Amino acid sequence: MKKLFFVLSFAFVCGSAFAQEVKETPATEETTENQATPATQEAEPAKPWRVKGFEPQVRIFLDEGLDKQKNLSLGVDFIASYRFNEIFRLGGGVGVQYVNLRFDEPKQTLKASYEGAVAIPLFANIKVDFLRKKVSPFFAADCGYLFYLPLKDYAKDNKMGVFVRPSFGVDIRFSKCTLCIDIAYKYQARSFENATDAYNGYHQICQSFAVSF
Repeated sequence: MKKLFFVLSFAFVCGSAFAQEVKETPATEETTENQATPATQEAEPAKPWRVKGFEPQVRIFLDEGLDKQKNLSLGVDFIASYRFNEIFRLGGGVGVQYVNLRFDEPKQTLKASYEGAVAIPLFANIKVDFLRKKVSPFFAADCGYLFYLPLKDYAKDNKMGVFVRPSFGVDIRFSKCTLCIDIAYKYQARSFENATDAYNGYHQICQSFAVSF
């Protein structure tokens, strides 16, 4: 039920973005400089879009797996990007996260459990903005390496590595921040002696909610 609710919400927001594009009427074009209406003013972005140049960002996020593993991340990323034009930007980032990963107890029992840890991702980031509106759909991808710091002795032999996370989502812009909702595929390299082969590196579909400044 939770997955269905998220997918429907995601589709609704994307539809809103394209509906907003079509909503422009001839009456707006005929408005003179001295007769700008409140509706026209509200349609403008809360803060100006950067066309080209350095674009730093702080992103606070919650990322949750939708498949059987249910791996979860909560953290903050610091991203330094360069915007080449209105559509494309490229950059790099570093972050700190609390992660809650699925573990298997010794192979004889195969009983699943979850263990918390601190993780530090170092990654490259690309983003493509399809519209320059208050509600803007986008494609983004992160690719990098995750450093893992266990909080319990049980997980001390767990090793993480390269990760890849392409996603589609929407940005909703406000005066002080931007709300981001996306759905993504994630691959995370992983090695843990007590785990079954299914968890020595994992693939998952995940959703995230983020606020960026």
